[in-house]
Formats: sequence, structure tokens, C-alpha cells
Amino acid sequence: MKRKSERPKKCSECGKLLRSHNKSLLCEYHIKQKYRKEHKEMHIKIRRKYYEKNKEEIIRKQTEYNQRADIKLKRREYKQRPEVKAKKKEYMKEYYEKNNGKFKEYRKEYYQKNKEKIIKYRREYYKKNEEKILKKRKEYDSMPEVKLRKKSINKRYYKKNEEKIKEHQKELRDQKRQDQQNP
Repeated sequence: MKRKSERPKKCSECGKLLRSHNKSLLCEYHIKQKYRKEHKEMHIKIRRKYYEKNKEEIIRKQTEYNQRADIKLKRREYKQRPEVKAKKKEYMKEYYEKNNGKFKEYRKEYYQKNKEKIIKYRREYYKKNEEKILKKRKEYDSMPEVKLRKKSINKRYYKKNEEKIKEHQKELRDQKRQDQQNP
């Protein structure tokens, strides 16, 4: 009896030729991908348990690895590539669009928790770099686009709050008069 010639099997995803005993109709790469997708939560749990057991050692190894000068240079060079920057920018834009609400809530919570620290840090930074900050502010404010934008913002604000501003000015005048009359 003659054997019938069978057509070679191909991967349903990429079209790669498979061995005759392969019944899943997927190549090794796509079998692994499928397995990872199906068992994702299980692997996450396993990794978390491992991390909790060996937390100190993992952190130590990471810090040692990250402190190496050659690795720092490679990372810096890689991040400076224009295609990498563009890719990261696109990714971050999409990510922020998806999770914008979460970030607003997180920022509010973080600020409320660490309000005192943040204010203290800003004051110290301003004291240390006061000249530098004022110089930058002056340069920025002298730009013509910024001047126009500030004027338009001030006009809008004044139109919205005109009555409040007038009342406040009136109160201030009254206080000054009282102070002059009662020295």
C-alpha cells in the first residue's frame, strides 16, 4: 500500500511550518504566548510570593546592578535616541489619556497626605535658589507671547470677578480710613 502524502501543517498565527505530530496548529512561540495569556494571574501570584520571600536580596541585587557606571551610560545613551524618545512620548500620551481620572485623584490624595513636606521643600528650594528663580521668571515674563497671554487671563479674571474686586477694594479703603482716624 502506498502512503498518502499529507500537506505540511502550518502555524495558524504566523504560517511557520510545523512537525507532523503537532496537533495544536501553533508554533512554539505562539503556544508560549497563549499559555502566558491564559495563566497570567497565576504567574503574578507566584512572582509576588517569591518577591515577598526574597525581598531584601532582590533589592540589594537591583541596587548593585543599577549602580554600575557602564549600565548607567548605556541606559542614558539609549534613552537619548530620537526614536526611543518619540516612542516613549507616544506611549505616555496614550497612557495619560486612558488614565487621566486616576492621576487627578492620585495627585490630590498625595498632596493632602504630604502637604507639609511639599510646602517645606518648596520654601527651602526657593530660599536656596531665589536669585536663579527670579532671573528665570523675569526672562520668561519678558517673552511677548507670555505677556499677551497674561493680559488676556487678567482681563478674563477681572470681568468674571469685577464686583468682588470692587467690594474688596472698598473694604481696604475703609480700613485705611479707620486706621488713619484711629492712630
